[in-house]
Amino acid sequence: MKKIIIITFILMILFFYNFSIINYSDNSKIIKELNFVGVNNNFPYIFNDKNGKAKGLIVDILNEISKESNYKINFILTSPQNIISTFNEKGDILFSDNYIDSSNYNYKNTVPFLTIRNHIFAYKNLKELLKLKSYDNHSIIDKSLKNKQVGIKNKELSINMGLLYTNKSNLITFDNYSEGLLLLKNKKVDLVIMPETTGKALIRDEGYSNLLISKKHIFLENYFFTVKNENTALLDELNKQILLLQKGTFISETNSKWISNIQVNSINYSYLKYFNIIIFLTIIYILYLIYKSNSLKNTVENKEFKINEQKEINEELLSELLKHEKVKNDYFINLSHELRTPLNVILGATQLSETYIKKENYTKLIENAAYHNSIIKNNGYRLLRVINNIIDINKFDIDEYVINIDFVDIVYILEEIINSTKQYVNMKNLKLNFTSDIDEKIIQCDPFEIDRVFMNLLSNAIKFSKIDGEIWINIYDESEGIKIVFKDNGIGIPKEKQSSIFKRFSQVDNNLNRAHEGNGIGLYLVKSIINLHGGTIELESEENIGTTFTIFLPTKSNYTSTNTSNGINSNLNNQYNVDLEFSEIIQENLQEKN
Repeated sequence: MKKIIIITFILMILFFYNFSIINYSDNSKIIKELNFVGVNNNFPYIFNDKNGKAKGLIVDILNEISKESNYKINFILTSPQNIISTFNEKGDILFSDNYIDSSNYNYKNTVPFLTIRNHIFAYKNLKELLKLKSYDNHSIIDKSLKNKQVGIKNKELSINMGLLYTNKSNLITFDNYSEGLLLLKNKKVDLVIMPETTGKALIRDEGYSNLLISKKHIFLENYFFTVKNENTALLDELNKQILLLQKGTFISETNSKWISNIQVNSINYSYLKYFNIIIFLTIIYILYLIYKSNSLKNTVENKEFKINEQKEINEELLSELLKHEKVKNDYFINLSHELRTPLNVILGATQLSETYIKKENYTKLIENAAYHNSIIKNNGYRLLRVINNIIDINKFDIDEYVINIDFVDIVYILEEIINSTKQYVNMKNLKLNFTSDIDEKIIQCDPFEIDRVFMNLLSNAIKFSKIDGEIWINIYDESEGIKIVFKDNGIGIPKEKQSSIFKRFSQVDNNLNRAHEGNGIGLYLVKSIINLHGGTIELESEENIGTTFTIFLPTKSNYTSTNTSNGINSNLNNQYNVDLEFSEIIQENLQEKN
């Protein structure tokens, strides 16, 4: 492992050393965009490839200049007919191939970035012509080329050739140099004029034989960029960058790449790029081996961690599942008890009445008729109350529980409930204290549902209060709503039970022999109804000391009112609702009397 790390370190040093040689300049932040305008399909100088991307010798040179001069260059290629108008409209730099008159004072040319030597290529029968020197005057050239068919590439070279050759009718142009040599081979022309390196490369690659090249170039052709007369700063920058490129090898390398295809004899660091790639890939591979050497251990540790983590999650889920299962089982046991107990009482009362009838003991039947009727009625209420609560819980579960909002005097509702329940308070000889710091408070709520909430809390206070106990109900006016407090000095709620008291099916006493009946869904519905109104309910309790419920209801409800009714009893009178809610207390009282 140590050897691998040492080798990696050495390779990284080599990589960064070579990288510093190649990338000795830092690409600065682009500060300006320039538009270059040129003629499309001007191979090999500039053209669009099959993907529409600008390529060629000119593109490579300008891209190199942009790296050093903080310019971003956009390439706009157009036709020869539109090149001048496009340049005038939105161009900054132009490579015109002599489409702009050099005497035009609206434009300025850079220093030449490339000079091409054009030579004569011909067969051996024109040996004398091939001995012409570059300093021969045009009259000698004109005389030597008289009546000769001369092949020349496109307009730009024919212009230069026209200065030396007055018989312009014998100039035959071709689109590319391969085509020119083909014309020469097929004897369509007597000679062709093209760059020396390009001609030699074509002769070599395409297998031409018996072709000769003039010892001296017939003329020089300079390539330069053109800018608008007012862009002196751009002209100076381009001249500066061109001179810097000419000092190095970039121009000659680019010329070899696009024109001659012949390597120049110059120092070339390009091999270092490939060497760097090899070093970089080697470093990556070594790092991969180091990673793989530790991957098994890491994999085992990760899997072990995930297994332990999943084990903890599964244990928590199992614990929650067991709790849920216990709550569900307790609920169904209690619910079956809640349903069975009143049914047994009803059946007992009816069987007793049947016994009186069978024995024709009508006196007893009449004496106990009111009592039996009360038993049947109250236990029927108990069954109906349980069923209504179960239906309402299911509505909450599927978000179909709706309330009917109206403007209601909340103080009046509470006073009516207190007046309607005095008999139940008196059954246990309790003292009920009611105070309010306001006579009237109009809020938006569902009067039936709020009535139901208050009766549930009051019935709980009565049910769980001791004989001769005391209950307090207080109303406090607040700026954004109203606060109602229900307090008793009853049996209280143990601390460990308080966190789950508002949960569905939760009961303080789960034993079948518990002192008070209840299915564990009353307070769940109370909290759900309060929340639906946008209010809150809080609990404070201490075992054997008492319990306090504090409700806050906002003055204005955000609930959208509907005309749908929830409960079966919503349209019945208030006394019916009281009897329904307090049916358990009545039954306990009847049992005590019995």
